[in-house]
Amino acid sequence: MYRIIFFFILLASSNTYAVEFTGNGFGDIPDSQGICGVDGEPLEITFDVYGIINPITSLKVATEIVHTSIDNLTAIIEAPSGEQHVLFGKTGAVNSCTGYGTELGLGNVYSFSDNPPPNSDHWWDAALFAQNDILDSGTFKTTESGGINQNTNPAPETSLNDFVESVGEINGQWKLIFIDDQVGNLGYVEDASLSFGVDLSGQISDGNATYEIDSLGTRFNFSVNGNEYLGTSKWFFRTSAGMQEDSLGLPVSAVYDGQKATLRWVDSESGSEFAQVVYEIESTGNTSALLKTTLYLTNPTVSPDTISVYQLLNLDILTPLSDEFSLAQDPNVIHFNDSVEQQYFGAYAAGGNDAYQAATNGSIASILNDDQVDDLQNTGLPFGPGDGEFSVQWGVGQNQILVLSGQSLKIQTNLAVGDTDVPIPDDPLAFFDLIFENGFQQ
Repeated sequence: MYRIIFFFILLASSNTYAVEFTGNGFGDIPDSQGICGVDGEPLEITFDVYGIINPITSLKVATEIVHTSIDNLTAIIEAPSGEQHVLFGKTGAVNSCTGYGTELGLGNVYSFSDNPPPNSDHWWDAALFAQNDILDSGTFKTTESGGINQNTNPAPETSLNDFVESVGEINGQWKLIFIDDQVGNLGYVEDASLSFGVDLSGQISDGNATYEIDSLGTRFNFSVNGNEYLGTSKWFFRTSAGMQEDSLGLPVSAVYDGQKATLRWVDSESGSEFAQVVYEIESTGNTSALLKTTLYLTNPTVSPDTISVYQLLNLDILTPLSDEFSLAQDPNVIHFNDSVEQQYFGAYAAGGNDAYQAATNGSIASILNDDQVDDLQNTGLPFGPGDGEFSVQWGVGQNQILVLSGQSLKIQTNLAVGDTDVPIPDDPLAFFDLIFENGFQQ
């Protein structure tokens, strides 16, 4: 029912993550019909990149190539603007047409990035070491092309990140181009992907209260007049056909506008949004504030489907291991207590929910990733003291929520800090017809 177009990869070098696009047009690389730099017809792998509006921090290109001689081959990445950057070319050829006879092997992945693992080899050095054999998988920096005009061995390394910063518009059709320039050695491309490092960080504020989201779009710092609260908010769902709960994952973009932030997810086939999370902040006093969260989740298929939805939340005041959670008199409200200071510091309201569960930090996430567990157990409250998390669920057991084709489900929750008086949303669970243009509208 729901598909996420992008694969998300946390980048070890920073808190950004990679939005990955898979290419189209894999196949044989046409062989050159000549020698010494007579280019064959190019093989062009295309990538339809869309939905990216936040700052780009990096680019990684991954390929599965098979070829019988690496020195025959040149690989080029081309941006929508037509600007090009050589990944590698004529490897090992210095003032010559001939370089290393290294093979690229079936099933190996050759990746190019400005941030290869520590102690990674230079592309040319790795090819030389494997000459007349198959080059192992690895991540490498890009290099200048070899050939008659290359005087340096190994060829100088270049920067993919500098290239991606220079191309302007990211969205559009990218190309990965392979060219064979000597007759007799053959190859083909099995797979390829582009991964753009994206930074989603930003904040919303009304002047007194501020809600700051990290670069992954999941962790937050909620501050009111100098008082700070840290936490994590994630959404999961399970369809009728799903074997386990799926994380909504990391969004493709985040827009910050005054007191409102909108995070977006995109459907893999239509390229349209299938989910949004909207945050709105307002001060309710000098040291208290309210965060309103609205999830919009759409059924983009032609058939009705049923779904369960879960929100996972962790909230800490800036004193370690001081959480306590407890149900208020209303079963839709959960209170947070600082066990060190012996005072309540916040509350959460999720009207219309069907189940809850609280446990030590990390435990609920494990439950939501367990294909043997479908529903929360209404256990764990009161919780603490200790570092904990909790989740609420809409649609349990055989009573999952029916979402018609082209219909959107809306769920609202409220989070109060500095106050235990949290309003239950007026319309916590609602439906409306799907409208993709300019975001979701009722």
